[in-house]
Amino acid sequence: MIYYYKIEEEGKLKMIGTQSFPAVEGQTSITEEEYNQLMNEIKAHAEAVRSYAEQLVSGSIEYSAIPEDYREEAGISAAPQFADKIIAGDITIDDVPSEIKDRVQEIVDSRPKNPYGISDELCETIKQDTVNEIVSEVNKNE
Repeated sequence: MIYYYKIEEEGKLKMIGTQSFPAVEGQTSITEEEYNQLMNEIKAHAEAVRSYAEQLVSGSIEYSAIPEDYREEAGISAAPQFADKIIAGDITIDDVPSEIKDRVQEIVDSRPKNPYGISDELCETIKQDTVNEIVSEVNKNE
């Protein structure tokens, strides 16, 4: 048998799920129909967040114009995309909405500074290994 449940904290839905045993402490039993309805609401919310994030990155909507229920999540979702655009040189940090500028700057600062997408430490190691191999070859040929 499949049991359906939800978990709420401070009046907000935190999780829904299924399991092979009845709801335990902290879980509220729900029907399959309630589960499916909640799943549809979650999917619709996620799609709206994705859409608002895309609009924010494209510049077709201002951060303040995003409905409050979606604003924070849309900003979180858009931040890595803004960071990618900054790293690519398409925009500067000044082009990012002020409400998420700090988050975007943190992402930019955490990304590798080399063009290969690998850690800077690994990049330096590879460069040094390559130099060492070249020097060794030159020394062999002398």
